Amino acid sequence: MSELTDQMFYSEVYEADDFKKMHALLTRCRIFLYGVTGVFVLFNLILFLYYRTLPYGAARGGLISMHCVSTFIYMVFLVVYGIRFRRVKNYNKTLFYVKTGKEEETEGVFLYYMDNDQLKDDIEFLGLMFLVPAEFRKEDIERRFFYDKAKPLPPFKVGDTVSFVSQGALIVRWKITHRLEENETEAEEN
Repeated sequence: MSELTDQMFYSEVYEADDFKKMHALLTRCRIFLYGVTGVFVLFNLILFLYYRTLPYGAARGGLISMHCVSTFIYMVFLVVYGIRFRRVKNYNKTLFYVKTGKEEETEGVFLYYMDNDQLKDDIEFLGLMFLVPAEFRKEDIERRFFYDKAKPLPPFKVGDTVSFVSQGALIVRWKITHRLEENETEAEEN
């Protein structure tokens, strides 16, 4: 019972510091990307201007091959770094929606953690299945919610009644309202 008195208030998944850190990381990623792009453009502009100053009939093959090599290196950089940049940008967008989006409070019975990771906007989430009441039906339905994989796992056990606030299907705050005792579990199994 002491665990439930600790759970009188919602446990926040995201702290205010998380929003600031993610925004700072996105800013650093953008500065790095723009810096590398600026170096690439400057290098090729210098190559072009030098190419234009060469007299007619001079050997220009080295300059063209330097341009091709620099363009190839830049394209490889964009593909590799673009994956990281897109993930950081999408995670930052998700945190922005968590901060400003519409929240919905739900209470449901926890069923299980899903085995495989769920990808949503290139971000890994843990899938949690809950039995929640349907809005327009009389029976309860199974519904999947997402929980940030980078955060500590909530201590849900099968059969716990959990009240949580979600933004879309992403859990933002949660609290355990009723923990299923072992003797209740044995009575249900029989």
